[in-house]
Amino acid sequence: MIFHHPVFSSDATYGPGSEGLQKLWHPVFAELGVDLVLNGHAHNYERIVRDGVTYLVVGGGGANLYPLSPARLEGSIFGDNEHYFYVVVRSDESGLTVRVMKVAKLRASEITPELGVLEEFALPRK
Repeated sequence: MIFHHPVFSSDATYGPGSEGLQKLWHPVFAELGVDLVLNGHAHNYERIVRDGVTYLVVGGGGANLYPLSPARLEGSIFGDNEHYFYVVVRSDESGLTVRVMKVAKLRASEITPELGVLEEFALPRK
């Protein structure tokens, strides 16, 4: 599932996500066994797991990055607000593999190239 506003987010400005989306969509995703939900809007990266559903905030494509709150939401596994990145999702008979690839780091308003894996995880087929 992909849409713009995050269902859950520890973004310091837009967190804790959309209460309306949480009430409307999270129960549906949990009941149907949705593996992965991708959202943007908050310009950072965060992986949040709630009731077996993995939510990714993937807003690191090039605009100004937003800070994450020091107090992360329940279920927040990993977050980063210092890198620009892209996401690669691979599906095969064993499930999904997600690799978040960093391309640059933002430090004190200076952007420097930085290539590598920011995070990688697997979601086994249910």
